[in-house]
This record gives sequence, structure tokens and C-alpha cells, in this order.
Amino acid sequence: MIKRSSILDYQRPTLSEEVWNSDATIKEEIKIFIGSCITNFFNYLDIKGSDKWLIEAMLASSLATYFYTDYSDLDIKLFIDLNLFIEYNQEFITFTDDAILKWLKNRGRESYWLTQTLPNTQHPIDVYFLSAKDLERLNTLKYDSVYLLSTDEWIKEPQRADFISPDFIFEIAREKAEPYINAIVEDIENAKQDCIDFLVLQDFLKNLEYDDLYNLKVEFSKKLDIIQNDIDEIIKDKKAIKQLRDISFDKNYLDTELEKLMGSLNYSDGNLIFKLIQRYGYLKILVEITTFFDKKNIQPSNVDMILSLLT
Repeated sequence: MIKRSSILDYQRPTLSEEVWNSDATIKEEIKIFIGSCITNFFNYLDIKGSDKWLIEAMLASSLATYFYTDYSDLDIKLFIDLNLFIEYNQEFITFTDDAILKWLKNRGRESYWLTQTLPNTQHPIDVYFLSAKDLERLNTLKYDSVYLLSTDEWIKEPQRADFISPDFIFEIAREKAEPYINAIVEDIENAKQDCIDFLVLQDFLKNLEYDDLYNLKVEFSKKLDIIQNDIDEIIKDKKAIKQLRDISFDKNYLDTELEKLMGSLNYSDGNLIFKLIQRYGYLKILVEITTFFDKKNIQPSNVDMILSLLT
């Protein structure tokens, strides 16, 4: 199933009963499960001292709001005192703070423990690693709600938006995102067609004699260069969309009327555009192409893979 953006989905009448008690505290079994997954992850990697340097676990997720689906992730932010982390794990002494957080994120994405779904649900956990300094200067405007697992309390409570029609936010997002989606679709279709044309030529060349192959060498190289240009454009699309979102979240004030109405930077133009592109599956294509081919020259053997990622 394509991952959807919950802020563009319909508002539910209650918080998820799979996660929350009727008094809006987290269910004990869910809290225990989260703690177990995190502890087992660090133990598996032989990372020591997590009871000392893991400062806070925070839920800031669509599953902590009234806008969620049956498949929404439970986003968990882990705040780490990086100086203490290094004290207990000297093998990281040459790492920068950002490198440690990136290393943990990458291992988490690969691990069994941090890719689990909550018991008896279809909600995967999604864990992020941040510096303890980020907790000290936490900008709650970035989130629709914030729940601290250490104290079982909301520092930003989820708000119902009964004053707004279900389609209102979606229509704003569609209008903002339309030119970006059109450009992305055009780039994807161009790349798809050029991959097919290349593969047809490549298949044809298998049956030719050497002299004929030599005569078509320029055409072969030209078509491969076209695919390289196509991929470069798709990578630019991905970076541009990410930059739009990053700029929106770098603010410490509410700017647009919709941001003010909803009380969150999640409703910024940049995030609405990002979420709609995510909703329809285009972001998945952009991310996969960028992951495999950023700063890499396309080879003939890559074209089949590119076409599979585009379709």
C-alpha cells in the first residue's frame, strides 16, 4: 500500500484506540513494546549505556493526533546526550554528532527491532535519533502534538479541527502541489520512455555483426546519455521537494493562514506539497532513484533496474 499522509486524510472521532487509553495516556502494553524494541536494538548492536545517555523518547506522530489511518506509522523521536554516548561507546570517539545520529538511523532502518509493527495492529514504528540539544530547544510548532514517554504527559495536546471541512486542507494541498506533480510526472515519463527505447536498441544489437555494432555505437552512447540526464532531473526533483519542506520546518513562527488556523508547521506550503507527492507514490520513486543513482554514472546494466523503479 502506498504510504499516505495523515494530515490529508479524514479526521477520526477519537485518538487511535489501538494506541491510547480513554484518558489519552498511552496504553501500557504499547509503551512496554516500544521500550523493548529500543532496548533490544541497542543490545543487538552492543551499544552500551542507553539508560544513561537516552534522555527522552517522544511521540510526535499522526498516531498521536485525530488524523491517522489504519496504516499510519508511530513516529518515535529518541533524544541522545551525545557526549555521554561517546563516553560509554569509545569506538565512536572520532565521529561527529551528525555522523553518530546518521549511523544510528541507518542501522535502525536495517534492523529487525526498529521495523516492527505495534502488537495486533498494522502500525509500524518509525524511530528517529536526535541530539539532546534538540530537546532543549524543541520547536513544538513543527508538530501537531507531542507526548513524552518518560512522564506520560502531553506537552502539546492533539486538537480536533471540527471547524474545518474534510476536503479543505486537501484542496489547498492539491493546488499548491499541482505544478510540482506535473513536472515530476513529466520527468518520470520521459525517463521511462527513454529506458524502453534504450532496451529495444540493446536487444536489437544482440543480433548484429561487429561492423554493424560499431556503426551504432554513437547511437547507443547517445541514448544512454539521455537516460543519465533523465535521472539527473529526477534527483533534482527529489532534492527540490526536500528543500521546500526543510525551509518550512526551519521557521519558528506560523506564517500562512492555514498554519495559523491549524497551529502547526505541518500545514506549511512546503509540507503540504511534500505530503501530496508522498500520497500518490511519486516520492517513493524519487527517493529510490536518488538512493541508487545520485552521483553515479548510469551503466547499460542499470537500465532494467531504473525502468522497474519507475513503473
